[in-house]
Amino acid sequence: MPTVKELLPQLDHVAILVESLESTLNNLSLPKDLIGDISSFPSEGTREVYVGGTHARSRLLLIQANGEGPYQRAMEKRGAGLHHVAITVPDMEAYLSHLSGSGWYLHPISLSSWKEVDTVWVTRPGMPFLVELIQRRQNHLESDKPFIVGVGLPSEGRSDLIAILSVAELTATESEPHLTFLNRPTSVLSLLR
Repeated sequence: MPTVKELLPQLDHVAILVESLESTLNNLSLPKDLIGDISSFPSEGTREVYVGGTHARSRLLLIQANGEGPYQRAMEKRGAGLHHVAITVPDMEAYLSHLSGSGWYLHPISLSSWKEVDTVWVTRPGMPFLVELIQRRQNHLESDKPFIVGVGLPSEGRSDLIAILSVAELTATESEPHLTFLNRPTSVLSLLR
C-alpha cells in the first residue's frame, strides 16, 4: 500500500538558465559536496549542473545554453532566469486529469517527450516559466531531505495556477521568483549577478 507521500506530487528540481555556470557557482559560494559534475548535452545545446547534493531531492539545476536548441531560444527570448520547475508525479494520467481545465496547457513538445522519456511539459501564456512533469518510477528512491525547501513563483495574478500544482514547496508571489535553500531565501535574480 503506497504511503501518502508516495501519492503526492513532489518537487524534483528548479531550473535556472544562466549566462555562465562557473560564475553562478562562484556566486552561490556553496561547499563542493553540494555541487555535482558539469555535464554537456550537445543535442540540447547545454552545459548543466545539479546543486544540492547527489541524493537530495528538490535540487537546483543550472543550465547554460552553449549551442543551438530550446534553451538557446529561451535565452534569446527571455534572457537568464527561471526556466522551469520540475515535479515528479506518481500517475501522469491522473495528474494531467487533475490539471485539466485549470488553465495549464500541454506544451507541444509533450507529444514526443511523453513517449520518449515519461515527461510532459505544461505552460500558460503569460507565465514566465514552464512546468516539467516527470513520471515517478516505481524503484525511484529519493532522500527525505530536500535541498530547496521553498519556491516563490511569479503568478501573474493567478495564484490558483500555482496552488493546483499541489506541491508543498511552491507558493505564488507577485514579485520576482525566489528560492529558499540552506535556510537562505535567495532571489533568482541575485544568482545571476
